[in-house]
Amino acid sequence: MPAESVAWRTLGASVRGASHVRDGLPNQDAQSCATRGGVTVAAVADGHGGARHFRSADGARLAVQAAHEALFALAPAFAAADPAARAQLAAAELPMRVVSRWVQLAQADLAERPINAEELAGVEASEGGDAAASVRADPLLAYGATLLAALALPGALVLAQLGDGDMLVVDADGNAARPVPHDERLRGSFTTSICRAGAEGDFRSIVLCGNEARPALVLLSTDGYANSFRADTDYLKVGTDFLDLLRCHGLAAVEQQLSGILEHASTHGSGDDITLAMLVGDVQAASPTNSGLPAAAPLGPPNAVHTTLARQRQVIVLLLVALLAVVGWTQRQRLAALWQPEPARGSGVPEVMWTPEKPVADTGLAPDSAASPAGAASAAVLVQPASASAGARSDPQATPKKGRAASANSNNGS
Repeated sequence: MPAESVAWRTLGASVRGASHVRDGLPNQDAQSCATRGGVTVAAVADGHGGARHFRSADGARLAVQAAHEALFALAPAFAAADPAARAQLAAAELPMRVVSRWVQLAQADLAERPINAEELAGVEASEGGDAAASVRADPLLAYGATLLAALALPGALVLAQLGDGDMLVVDADGNAARPVPHDERLRGSFTTSICRAGAEGDFRSIVLCGNEARPALVLLSTDGYANSFRADTDYLKVGTDFLDLLRCHGLAAVEQQLSGILEHASTHGSGDDITLAMLVGDVQAASPTNSGLPAAAPLGPPNAVHTTLARQRQVIVLLLVALLAVVGWTQRQRLAALWQPEPARGSGVPEVMWTPEKPVADTGLAPDSAASPAGAASAAVLVQPASASAGARSDPQATPKKGRAASANSNNGS
């Protein structure tokens, strides 16, 4: 059966971050997946956490809606176009439609619920009078969010991203990669945002065609997931691990556990909201990537899912340590002779000699490996964490997501 004829399946989940639970904040992420007539769409959005973005949860929800509408509307054009025309659609037409529709939706929400004095007072108390003035001048700042979107159709895979977050593709051999170019402006707590003027120019996009358009998995996640890992290479393993879990246990079992997996990652990692949408292709196209998971074994609780592969590494290490211990025991007399001191001159009693402690084998595992998120047990650490209708808009280079003061080159934007 040709790869492109296999229907995409989807799953996704969005969980409230551990720090948001602690601080009484809502989940400011949103995600959605849908399939119509052989066309599959997925979108993930992350509302900013700063005080001036007090309606960012609504902004994220509206961003997902705008992406779905734009992608389904453009799907016939993408299907009929040649590769060059598809690239142009992804780079220009798609961002323009998404941003324009988002502005319409946000302005409609503002018309129903105008920003009130209490909301502005909250901004001023948290970030000062200038921040409150910026929201008065451009109320759409209150709805700031990032966006990741994917469109899958026969023979083409369209990926578009605005702001931070992660998009991974995983091939049948378990190799995970980020195909969308990185934006060098995304540093620290700053990100580009759908709420800023000219946001359509901040999209990064790519169109994969032919065999590349049919990876085993496509993952879209908000930045709270990758931030739960010590190193980027550890996060990339998440794609491989999900592929193994899907092959061994099936989509239904993984979908049932997905929220728990993400909650565990937030609790033991970034503390942020975490949202993941996944497009699942023909995951049985190759054998499992040597995960060792028995096909009939239950998936288990989230902790077990996170540490399954890590425990295999631990078993190997323990076997090696046991082997060394056996060798050491059988050769103990020879080893003892190496440390035996010569008798003191002029005395029949040997000198007392302190022997150095035996070096501890380096297992390569972090002390908290049993509590690490999906498939990267040694990685998790606690981390402290343009539309004509838009009207007058601020135009910073990037948006501080967590309410930190903007730098001089951000034009005091959000």
